Amino acid sequence: MKDRPLYLLTLEPIPEQTPMMKKEFENIVLKYKEIIADDTKSLGRTHLIEHTIDLVHLFPIQTKGKPLDLPTRQWLKGEVEDMLRRGIIRLSNSPYAAGISIATKKDRSL
Repeated sequence: MKDRPLYLLTLEPIPEQTPMMKKEFENIVLKYKEIIADDTKSLGRTHLIEHTIDLVHLFPIQTKGKPLDLPTRQWLKGEVEDMLRRGIIRLSNSPYAAGISIATKKDRSL
């Protein structure tokens, strides 16, 4: 599978942004366009880096998530299936578990 961008970039103008700041940012985005995705469908996996998570406790931590309404659960199921299919995530049998938090965008979409 061809390597895909590792980072998702979303742009929102800020009031303090000057024309010089905007131009500088655009130059950085152009320079690193191979590793920056402009939508979630462009995200992927890489073999170039590997990370570890240093654990604080010697025992597994498990937390429950907040209840989700049916439309949100259906949306989430589709997203997870899509990421599994594209190899971004994989099934896990870990004793560690944490709930998911979903934040809506300003336009109220997920």
